[in-house]
Amino acid sequence: MKLKTFRANSMADALADVRRDLGPDAVILHTRSFKAGALLGIGGKPMVEITASNAETREPANGSPAPRPGARPTTAGTYTATPGAPRPAASVESKPEPPQVVVPTGVELPSGTRPKVEPRPTPKPAPTAAAPTPAHKPEPTPKPAAPAPEPVPQPAPTQRPQPSAPHPVATTPRPAIAALHAPKDDSALAHEVAELKKMMGQVLQSARQTAVAVGQSGAKVTPGATSGPLFDIYARLIDQDVDADLAEDIAAAARDQLDSGELADPQVVRETVLRLLADMIPVKLERPASLAQRRASDPNAGSLSPRRIALIGPTGVGKTTTVAKLAATYKLRYGVSVGLVTIDTYRIAAVEQLRTYASIIGLPIQVVNTPEEMRRAIDELQECDTIFIDTAGRSQNDAGRLGELDAFIKAAQPDETHLVLSSTASVNTLTRIAERFMPLGPDRCMLTKLDEAVTFGVIVGLCRRVGLPLSFVTTGQEVPDHIEPARPDRLARLVLDGPKPGSGSPA
Repeated sequence: MKLKTFRANSMADALADVRRDLGPDAVILHTRSFKAGALLGIGGKPMVEITASNAETREPANGSPAPRPGARPTTAGTYTATPGAPRPAASVESKPEPPQVVVPTGVELPSGTRPKVEPRPTPKPAPTAAAPTPAHKPEPTPKPAAPAPEPVPQPAPTQRPQPSAPHPVATTPRPAIAALHAPKDDSALAHEVAELKKMMGQVLQSARQTAVAVGQSGAKVTPGATSGPLFDIYARLIDQDVDADLAEDIAAAARDQLDSGELADPQVVRETVLRLLADMIPVKLERPASLAQRRASDPNAGSLSPRRIALIGPTGVGKTTTVAKLAATYKLRYGVSVGLVTIDTYRIAAVEQLRTYASIIGLPIQVVNTPEEMRRAIDELQECDTIFIDTAGRSQNDAGRLGELDAFIKAAQPDETHLVLSSTASVNTLTRIAERFMPLGPDRCMLTKLDEAVTFGVIVGLCRRVGLPLSFVTTGQEVPDHIEPARPDRLARLVLDGPKPGSGSPA
């Protein structure tokens, strides 16, 4: 018998490997599922392991059914027992008789399966003076013969003990590979799928409970202690793509702040988690003010220049539209005079797009191509209260283009530099982008396209990894309506609850 172990990504792939290597009559001895590379039951790649054997199943030449794998060999000289007739004495070469195959009349077995095998009861040997002893075993001490109606011979050392059951017990052989591929009706298949889903749900819940319990430093928590409202909140954070370690920290902090009665109240747990999320979202904003207002608030300020605000970031995040929204908001809502400067001469029609916005709102605009022109453009807009600088999008992987952008930023000397990022990207991608743009000196971050995001766990994850406070978020394409200051409480609700279905806006 040849035993082999096969591993694959799914049961079907593993069975195909078994069938290819050991043949269609291979016997499944053991199966199990596990996760490769899992940490605390979370993550990892699901794998399936099958242990199989290539036991011989050839049919004898006389057409009698082949013994199942693992069955004892057939007797060298078999006989048909007649009721009341004594059985011939066993010889050294004699072996147990093959099991009888019991198949009910009119029942057809599926393709690839084998009938249930019912072993024959072992008949008692005829009385003999002494049991024969194999050549390789020492002879046992002979016992004196005594008349008895049914003497019980001493079994050979290699003989298995007789079963105590008075009736033979039918045994079912292990299924062959062909039996696993036998067709099943829809109801049986649906039942199996439902059972698998239920089992996977239980495994996932156990893994999440373990992760939450581990998040509480030094505490000994039973899995049942993490069920209830707090576990529901933790599962919701995971569904919103919050990092697992961050979700564990939030759950652990909430558990530390609440007693057992408060942990059983869903509303109390929710408010606590919202407060913890809001504390993890820093914001940084300056209220728009004119030069006259700034002089009035600080009489010793002396001569003041316009506040310069630059927007930088990768391509496709919506910087030009965001500049138009900010400019319109500053002028129409706060009454601040605004000037525009753009260096986005690489993208087709980018300058014309901003010119159109400036014409509608009634703003002066300057187009620059070199760092020297940047200084002259700012000097020409000295009468404005605020100057917005729109830059060309740059790939985070293009070091040369980032160096050119850095020269423009140094020439402009902005008071605020906003790193504009899209909330539709993953937190890992945004973290790498932020790392490449950090040499340009951004002091705050702006998130766009919240209306297009599927989940909002990226917000709290980005703040924790990058460390930049948020300034504004955009929630659509309309100018100037779909932009708002970043508010920790509102963003915390988005992170926990996700987008509002069918509304066209985040919440």
